Amino acid sequence: MSKTSDLMKPFRDRINAVDDQIVDLLVERYKIIREVGSFKEANNIPTVIEERVKEVINRVGDRAGEDFEDFICEVYALIIAIAHDVEDEVRGQGDKFKD
Repeated sequence: MSKTSDLMKPFRDRINAVDDQIVDLLVERYKIIREVGSFKEANNIPTVIEERVKEVINRVGDRAGEDFEDFICEVYALIIAIAHDVEDEVRGQGDKFKD
């Protein structure tokens, strides 16, 4: 291992631990999204509800605080876009996320 790798190891270990948590939470989130897609399909509710998208983006941006708000909102816009793809797949309108 190089000296740089040795010096960076504590940071990398911490980042890896956080990444593991993020992955676990995203998997859980998308499992719920699949349930939401099925519910929306059964109840004839559209995949995209713009008011809800804005609500989520605003909530997470506020939670992130001023220093991280823009970055977190950008990340969540992508998370939400993928969630809509997952819902469409569950509804039979896409096939990107099939088991």
